[in-house]
Amino acid sequence: MNKIKIRSIIILTITIFLFWYILKDNFVKSINIISMSNKSLILLSILIYIIYFIVETYLLKLLIDRSCKKYSFKKTIELNIMTKFFNGITPFSLGGQPLQIYELNKNKVPITKSILVIVENFIILQITMSIMILIALLFGYIFDLKPNNFLYIMTLLGAFITLFTLFITLFICIKINLAKKIGKGIINRLYKFNIIKDRDSVLYNWNNKCIEYQKGFKNLIQDKSFIIKCVCINFIYMIVFFTIPFFALKALNINLNINIIYIIILSCFVYISASFIPIPGSSISTEYAFIHYMSLIACESIVIPGVVLFRIITYYLPCIIGGLLFNYKDSKRA
Repeated sequence: MNKIKIRSIIILTITIFLFWYILKDNFVKSINIISMSNKSLILLSILIYIIYFIVETYLLKLLIDRSCKKYSFKKTIELNIMTKFFNGITPFSLGGQPLQIYELNKNKVPITKSILVIVENFIILQITMSIMILIALLFGYIFDLKPNNFLYIMTLLGAFITLFTLFITLFICIKINLAKKIGKGIINRLYKFNIIKDRDSVLYNWNNKCIEYQKGFKNLIQDKSFIIKCVCINFIYMIVFFTIPFFALKALNINLNINIIYIIILSCFVYISASFIPIPGSSISTEYAFIHYMSLIACESIVIPGVVLFRIITYYLPCIIGGLLFNYKDSKRA
């Protein structure tokens, strides 16, 4: 619990510094723009995030139902909002998965089945994001939506990492023995150069991971229509999420003429260029990518307060609510 509080304080400190740095040159002007914004469109942005969250929760519930039909939708909503908090305070959003296993197990879902849910969800997400990235890159090229060279390289690197992750995941699932052998060779080499200290422990964890992913994959492919359904649901809620900047920017300037298709493409670029940065909540990288990508279609005076509004709606509010909910539930268990 103390570690969670320390991380939360660190995130809060980073947030304060980040918002100060973003707004320092035009602080008064940006605050005025936000204060005079269209409150109805801000509420609509929040509503769209809630729709995204509910559809995302629905997908999680579908996966949990394959292991435990007694787990209610209300509990799944609580689980998902707490996941937002733990993903938000850990690098690469890695904290959400152990939390999900912990909470599912507390609600009498066996650990083996809890792990299966997490693995299946990860595979579905990787398939969906790989498809979306390829589509976004194609349309980004057609519409010439290209930022500065550094950010474009970061975007292409993020796209490569996502596609490579999907390839490795499928490779492990399909060729598990070869994956174990390759993994063992890499681990032995890293141990030889003193990069890994406890070779046996790392090797044991790698073999377990391979088995978990193969089980998840085999469980999914037994019903191909279910995979297609899950990917479609995942695709829908990501598209919904990527429309939020459109309404957030419009709220700051109702007369702003922006194309929602461009916003979806650019939001996808922001997501993939920031997702592999090992900072909790992809802070700094998300803000940097948002400002430079959205500046391609809107003036910077709107984009800068826009990124503040966007991050409050999609990151800080869910983190705060998820953290409060976890602390409340954890205190009841004590």
